[in-house]
Parts: sequence; C-alpha cells; structure tokens
Amino acid sequence: MKAFIAYALVVIGVPMFVGMAIGAVLVIPLTRLLRAKTSISIANTIYLESINGLVASVAGALLFRLFGLSAGLAVPLIMAAW
Repeated sequence: MKAFIAYALVVIGVPMFVGMAIGAVLVIPLTRLLRAKTSISIANTIYLESINGLVASVAGALLFRLFGLSAGLAVPLIMAAW
C-alpha cells in the first residue's frame, strides 16, 4: 500500500511541484544577484532553472525514503515525463 501511495504522489507531480516551489525560492535571488553584479543576459539565467530539477529529484528520493521504500528506475522516468 505504501508503494502505491508513493508512486501515486510521483505520478500526480508532488515532487515536481516541490521542486518548482523550493527551486524558485533559491533561483530568484540568485538571478537578481547575477543580473545586478554582472552583464549576464536573461537567456543565460535559464540555466539556473536546472536547480528546480535537482530539488525535484531530491524531493522524489526523500518521498520514497520517508515511506521506507527504495526508488527504482520508474521514479526518474515518471519525473522525466512531467
């Protein structure tokens, strides 16, 4: 039952939502700091959005860890489909 709930939460996108929410909290100040201190363009700051994916991956792994399960190959595949 725990595995079903964990995979259902991944399918609905809970780790992706957490990644976007927490990632935005980290990325927005970094972007403003970089644009104020350097001559970086908006197109180059899009690479900072990879932080959202990193946070989403950590959230997915943490979700399975909290349920006491091991995340298989299906978890990154489901998250990549999002």
